[in-house]
Amino acid sequence: MYVLFVNGEPVDQFNPIPDYWDENMTDEDIESWKGDASVVARYAGNIQSSAIANYLTRWDLEAEEPVKAYPDDEFDNEDWQLLDFMKKIGLPYPLYDDDMPSGQTYKFWTRELPIRKAPSPTAATPTPVTSALRTSASGTSVPAASAPGTSTPVTSTPVKNKKPWWKFW
Repeated sequence: MYVLFVNGEPVDQFNPIPDYWDENMTDEDIESWKGDASVVARYAGNIQSSAIANYLTRWDLEAEEPVKAYPDDEFDNEDWQLLDFMKKIGLPYPLYDDDMPSGQTYKFWTRELPIRKAPSPTAATPTPVTSALRTSASGTSVPAASAPGTSTPVTSTPVKNKKPWWKFW
C-alpha cells in the first residue's frame, strides 16, 4: 500500500486489498486505489513501468497459492512484496536489521507526550539521531532541523536515495 505525493499533493495510490477494512467501499473508491505504474515510473526514475506493473494488482486472498509479481522477487503477494517493489524503484528499506531507523530521525513532542531518550543501538549499527533538540541563543530547547550554524541536517546515518514524497503503510 502506498500514496505517492508530488509537491504535497497525492498523484497516485495503491492498495492490493482496498476493501479489506471496509467491505462497503464503492467501486469508484476501490478503483481509486488501483495504482498506475507509469506514474510511479515517471517519478521514481530509471525504471520502466513494465518492471513494476505486476506489483500493482489486486490480491486474491482466496487463491490456493500466493504468487510473486516477478520470478526474481524474494517475496510473494501475501508476504513482504512491498520490499521487492521498493527495491525495484530504488527506495531503501527504512530500518536496519535490529529495527533501528535508517536515515534522518526527528522527534516530535507535546506537553502531554514529552520527549524520551531512545534505546541505545547496537555497536554494529550506525547511530541514528537520539535527540532532535538544540539550545537556542536564548537558552531554550528548540527542534534541531539542522546542526547549529550550518545547513547540514541533524543525522549520523547517510541516506543514499532520498525520496521524501512516498508514504508507505
